[in-house]
Amino acid sequence: MATNSNWVNNENSHTVTSTGYNKFIAEKEVDFSKYTIAGATDTVECLKIPKGAHVTSVGMYVKTVSAAAANAATFGDGADPNGWANTLLNLDSAAAVGLSLPADAYPVLGGKVYTAADTIDIVLSTAVPADGVLVVWAEYSIIQAVANV
Repeated sequence: MATNSNWVNNENSHTVTSTGYNKFIAEKEVDFSKYTIAGATDTVECLKIPKGAHVTSVGMYVKTVSAAAANAATFGDGADPNGWANTLLNLDSAAAVGLSLPADAYPVLGGKVYTAADTIDIVLSTAVPADGVLVVWAEYSIIQAVANV
């Protein structure tokens, strides 16, 4: 299993929108036609999460359906590759919208505080998409006491 950092390192920074009171929504388009993924079960780093962020939810939606069949993924981070969504989310359907599910590790705890910078990742299951576009998003607040340590 390899880690692909192309989307977080080579693409323009993701969009971060302030919703007020130190709350933010970050989102990023992940276009699978731009970079080659080595194989199934690879980790694709999608969003950079800053130190001091309290992430409360993570999700995705399919903007452009992939032509490859059986594309699915889980969501997590560097510590737990399926901490945000352990259930495989279908990447082959325009109707696919994945949210962090309440029974998964981080949502059941009310989110996760990142005491160090990290990334929100997707882990591919069985197929390697050569095309298709996902929009991955995360909602978070910055906790100043943690960010300034």
